[in-house]
Parts: sequence; structure tokens; C-alpha cells
Amino acid sequence: MDRSTRQATIWATVVALPIAVLVLLFLFSQFAPEADEPPPSSASPTAQSTAPVEMAAPSLSDREQLVCRQR
Repeated sequence: MDRSTRQATIWATVVALPIAVLVLLFLFSQFAPEADEPPPSSASPTAQSTAPVEMAAPSLSDREQLVCRQR
């Protein structure tokens, strides 16, 4: 690598690296959650009932009852 190419590479790095860091910091500040923002309600799990649920069975015709019993 000749000297001019090496110097160009160094200058490109010196300029690009701080710009990339500033862009990342800006994006982080825009998308980071606010400190006083409450967490979503789904974040805290709650106990769920595992009891059976009662529901009315549909009335079946004679044919449907026959097919249901055969299965």
C-alpha cells in the first residue's frame, strides 16, 4: 500500500468513526424508552384460572348424534 492510500484510509477512519458514534448515540436517544414511562401491562404475568368452563352443548339432529357416537 503506498503512502497516499494509507493516509487516505487513516483520514477516512478518523472522520467516519466519530460520525458513526454520533449517529448511534442519536438513534439510541430517540428509541430508548423514557425513564418515567410505565411498563406495558403485559410485562407482569398474572395467575390464570385453569378451572373448566361450563357452556351449553348444541342440540344435534339424530344423524349428527349417530355420527358423533361412532367416532
